[in-house]
This record gives sequence, C-alpha cells and structure tokens, in this order.
Amino acid sequence: MDDSEDIKHPETLSARCKSLFCFLSLLAISIGVIEAFIMLLLSRIPPLSTPVTVIVDSFLLIVLLSPVLYFFLRRPLLLYIVELKRAAEEIRELATTERLTKLLNRSSFETDEKELNHPVLLLINIDGFSRINGFYGIEVGDLILKEFAVRLKGLIPEDLNAKIYKLGGDDFGVLFEHNPGFDPNALAKKMVVEIEKREFMYQDCNISLSISIGISRERPVLEKADMVLHHLKRYTRLKYREYSEELSLYKNISENMRVLNILKKAISRDAVVSYFQPIVNNQTGRIEKYECLVRVNDEGGNVLSPSSFLQVAKEARLYGEITKRMIERGIAVFKDKDYEFSINISVEDINDREIEEFMTMILKKNPEMVCRTTFEIIESEGIENYEIIHDFIQKVKKYGCKIAIDDFGAGYSNFGHTMQLNIDYLKIDASLIKEIDKNEKSQILTETIVNYAKRLGIKTIAEYVHSEEVHKKVKALGVDYSQGYYIGVPKPTIEQ
Repeated sequence: MDDSEDIKHPETLSARCKSLFCFLSLLAISIGVIEAFIMLLLSRIPPLSTPVTVIVDSFLLIVLLSPVLYFFLRRPLLLYIVELKRAAEEIRELATTERLTKLLNRSSFETDEKELNHPVLLLINIDGFSRINGFYGIEVGDLILKEFAVRLKGLIPEDLNAKIYKLGGDDFGVLFEHNPGFDPNALAKKMVVEIEKREFMYQDCNISLSISIGISRERPVLEKADMVLHHLKRYTRLKYREYSEELSLYKNISENMRVLNILKKAISRDAVVSYFQPIVNNQTGRIEKYECLVRVNDEGGNVLSPSSFLQVAKEARLYGEITKRMIERGIAVFKDKDYEFSINISVEDINDREIEEFMTMILKKNPEMVCRTTFEIIESEGIENYEIIHDFIQKVKKYGCKIAIDDFGAGYSNFGHTMQLNIDYLKIDASLIKEIDKNEKSQILTETIVNYAKRLGIKTIAEYVHSEEVHKKVKALGVDYSQGYYIGVPKPTIEQ
C-alpha cells in the first residue's frame, strides 16, 4: 500500500503510532543506527585528498545518507503529523458539540450568542421525556433524541442562518439573528405541529412526543426562554409563548426567593406550626376529629397559609421537613386528648424513604396513638403509581393507623383504584361542596360518591362546609362528617 493511502485514512494510524513516545522512540533508534553507520564508513573510507578535514568528510556523508534519512523518517513523521491533527480535531469537536446528537453544545451557544447583535432563541423541551427513558429504556431514549435532532434540523428555514444546539438532557435551542420580517412564533407553532403529528418508531412501537417552546428576543435569552418554559408547564396549557414583561417572571422569582428565605428561617427557628380544624360527626353533632394544618410564622409575627409556601417548599426540597414537623406536632398535641387527628401527606412523602422511616419510628415510639392517627393522601395531585400507594397503606395500617383520600372528586378520581386501596375515609373535595345547596350536578355527584363509599364500608367527609345551608344539604345526602368554617376555623389550640 502506498504511503498516501495511510495518510488519507488516519483511522489506520492508531495501531502503528499510538503516541508521541512511540514516534520519539523510533526516531532515537533511527539516529543511533545512522550514527553507527557513519562511524563505520569513516573508519573504512580512505582520505579523499590531503588535507581534507573531518567536517568536509562529515558533510559529504550527510549528503550521501540523506536518501537513507528520508526513507527512514519521512513515513513516521507524516503519520505522526496526521495523527496529531486528527487528535486536535477530535478535541475541538468534543469542546463544541454534544456527543449523542452531534449538535452544537452549551459552550458553543454561549460563544455564538455573544457574537449576535439581536439574538432570538427558541428553547424547545420534550415534555415528560424522563418517562420515556423509564418506560422504554435509556437506549431508546437516546435514539429518540438523535432522531429529534434530525427532524428539528429539517424544520428550520435555510435562509434563517440559524444554529441548533443541544443545551441539556432534553432541551434544544435554535438561535439566530433577529429578522424584522420573520416571526419566531410562527416557527414555534410549526415545530409543535410537525413534531407532535409524526410518531417516532422503535421496532413495533409508535412513540408520541409533545414539546413546549419558550421564546426570547431579550438578553439573557436563555434565562428568559427558560422562565417562559417553566411558566408554560406550571400555569398554562399553551405549547409556546414569547417572553414579555407582562408575565412578571422576574417578579415571581423574587417572590419565590423571599418565601424560601422565610421558610428556611422558620424551619431553623422551629416556627413551622400546626393549626387544627374540627370535624363534626353529622349523626351525633359532636366534634370527633381534627385535621392538622400547617402554618409558618415569619419573623414579623405574620402567619403564612400553605398556599403561599407549599409549592416553594416542594421546589426547594423542604417539603419533607415540613411533613416531619407536622407528624411530631400532631403526636405531641393529641397525646393527652381523646380526639382523632389527621395529617396530610403527599405522593412525594410516600416516595421518600427518609420520610417513611421517620413515620415508622414515630409510630413505634407511640403505639397508643396509632389508632387515633389518620394519614390523608392528596388525590388531586395525581396518583400515578397505585402500587406504591397500596404498599404504603398496608404498612401504616399494620400499626393501626387509618387512611383518607383527600380532595376526592377534584378533577379525575379513579374509583376503581380507590376501591383496592383499603381506605377508611373519602374527603369530598371543596369544588363539589361549596355550592351544593344550589348546584344540582354537585348534589348528584356527591350522592354517587356517598353511595359508592357506603357500599365499600368507607366513611365520607365533606370539606368546605361554610354555611348552615351547605351543612344541612350534606347531612341530607348522607355524608358522615363535615369540615369547614361553619363547623370551626383552624386555630393553633384545641378547644375542649
């Protein structure tokens, strides 16, 4: 094979010339051989003339041996240069592109964005991509990401001179210079339609994707586009939106940070407290239970309601700490009282092994309390894995605790799964109760829930009983218990 063939195909070099050490070793051996050869010749060749100096002899010998040097050194030197060039190109590629999709990476984006006068960014996120990885496996997820990158390239107009980036696990970016005649919202709409109407194929499986797109024309474009994405997913059903000051996203972030600071200080000061709301037996008219409701006392003496800090607590991973405090407070307050009490727990709590271990420890230390303890699982958050919920219920019921499903009837309520969970109470959601004295549809649905629960031996509790008329109606429909401001407002103490 000709030397040029090796140079044209640098992938064949790695077996011959692995490193600089290999090349230098070869060069040193060659020089040693040549020196030995020169010394041999000097000892054998007679003087050419007198006087001829050793310098002249050496020069002539070097000229004579140049073809030999060329023959020995040309090939490894060329091979090494090609190998070095290929390595430099690989390093450059690794520094600027994402390994899987071969798109430009975050580092390239940061460089390119600075060079644009008026950058426009479309930040595209694949909705729920972690579920695809979990269901089909990471290998299939990687194949989808690569195919997604290919489809994305095909949706970008060539004259836009846009660059496409892989900016995160399932985040892609399209960056280009602002063009007064081009509407990025139209491009976003086209992306949503084209990506979502074509399924991704893997073997015999058709995999559908949905995407959300945050658009920004203002620096910092990535930060603002990311804010829009979070806003879309949390507060709207829109698929794309452009950043504007009307969204007040920076204001929301500032408020979140303020609440987070209050929350952290409250946890450190032991200022996460319980308020207690009574629950009345509709047959006897007696208060038999209390629900423990979380509150936070800030440093100014103000009492914060859950709606102002629970979502921040979840985002900041402080929710578990709040749950622990509520369990401790409930056990401590009702230890010397005869009432039953309930504590709210979320799906996140149930999935948290640390919370589970903490609950087990508390129940073991207070066996006399377990029969009066009810854990309320919030149904409106969307229970996706009923097996995990079922296992949790089985564990706590072994100790003698009771289980309630909270917010039942809010949105989609899975009657079939609820039937298999071995629960004790269904708490009918406020959306059905608050106008039940006037709304016939609410009456019909509530009556259906009551009849369903009675046939399964489950007690019902009506939430948001705020007036005498509402209270009379839920009693007439056969609801077992009532809770709401008409019965009693949440207070920091238990009134005997």
